[in-house]
Amino acid sequence: MSAQTNWLKPQAAQVENTKQSRFYHQLTNWLMVAGIILLTVNSARIIYRSIYSEKPFVDEIIFIKDYAHFFEAFGDGVGRMTQLGAWVHGSGIAGSGIGGAVFSLGGDLLYSRTVVSAIDTLTAVLIGILLFQRWSIGLLPALFGSSLIWSATVTTPFALPYWLGFTYNLGELPGILWVGLGLVAAARRPHLAAICWGIAAWHTRLMLLPVPLLLTFVSALTIAKPILVKAQRLATLMSAFLLPLVAWLLVCTALFGIAEAARWLFTTIGLIGLGQGGGQAITMHPSTLLAASDNPFSLSHLISRLNDPHLEWSQSFITFGTKLKVVALSLGSVGITLAGLASQRPADRRAFTTLASGALSVMVLAYTYWWFMLHPTMWMRHFQPAMYIGFGLWVFWLLQISLRFSLFDRPLFRWGAIAFATTFVVWQAYFSWGISTRISDFPTKWRCPIDSFVLVNTVEATCKKD
Repeated sequence: MSAQTNWLKPQAAQVENTKQSRFYHQLTNWLMVAGIILLTVNSARIIYRSIYSEKPFVDEIIFIKDYAHFFEAFGDGVGRMTQLGAWVHGSGIAGSGIGGAVFSLGGDLLYSRTVVSAIDTLTAVLIGILLFQRWSIGLLPALFGSSLIWSATVTTPFALPYWLGFTYNLGELPGILWVGLGLVAAARRPHLAAICWGIAAWHTRLMLLPVPLLLTFVSALTIAKPILVKAQRLATLMSAFLLPLVAWLLVCTALFGIAEAARWLFTTIGLIGLGQGGGQAITMHPSTLLAASDNPFSLSHLISRLNDPHLEWSQSFITFGTKLKVVALSLGSVGITLAGLASQRPADRRAFTTLASGALSVMVLAYTYWWFMLHPTMWMRHFQPAMYIGFGLWVFWLLQISLRFSLFDRPLFRWGAIAFATTFVVWQAYFSWGISTRISDFPTKWRCPIDSFVLVNTVEATCKKD
């Protein structure tokens, strides 16, 4: 036991070159490889179960349908499609557009959900690997750690509330993943980060716009340069941030004409509350809801909303555990961020990390207030931006605090972490053991052309019979 304990200390692992030390290194590497395989397979089984068991969602179908028609405009559809669909603002081309592209290539709902889920999974794991490697953690431990964190988000009891929403080809998770890609690129490639944030803002979920916009300002203002240089950096970063929007407008102009591109732009401006229009979506805007609310800041108002049977929060399928996770991921993430910032040594503080963490915490609080105090239905799906951002803050600052206090150098903590990882891998394998992943399990009635889907009610869609 003492030899294993000594090997688990980083200092010992770096200086020892005995056969026993090398054996433990190789054993641990092989165990991590096995763990990565198990986590990947089991997570895929759990996700696939959601893919084939969840009924077609109304928003999923209408968003995909618009983008399927959009991609058809590049081929046989040119000439018979004259304008963008009415719902293209609901989830951008980097969100529902991916599912629409699969349909335009001859796929169906099964392949559409599978492709989107695979892309989201790979992107999330990639962000984790890049983050771990920034802290000089090896590739194999980084891959194992990222796979472990991702698999926890889809496995009971750690699964995020409404995690299965990303299988619906919607834009919430893709948007946050683009924000995450920008964050890991910001230190060395700030302009690439601004482009990633622009994609998140304009081409996933428009409700995410304040988050990447604020991060772009933070990236420009935290460079250690005179104010004039900061202003120049802000101008170039804002140009990169707007580049995905400009590229989209040029594509729309080429396909549909300048009038249609202008209509899309003015609708977007209206949706973010800076102009006229916006349709029904503008009713979700914070300023609209604030104006309509009688007492939006009182505790009694909050209590009445939490007990309102018409809101999703009070429905039976929202369990007490789910409510605890919602609070922990929102308000709890702000607490862990403040604790992490306070624990940093002055020499270790970085202006971008400090201000970006503060900006993200402010956005979590803003989404939390909007959802708890103003949102007309309290749909769990619309709280995903706060939960995903909060989850990212939890992961980042827990790892930062662990490194700050050298917790991984302590045998008790290391053995505890290894025991937890091992237990979770075994539990996830047991949890997914009975889950079928056969392609034939996907309901045949849902494997049809996108135009054959009809709405059953405000929640479900199905294929119309021939």
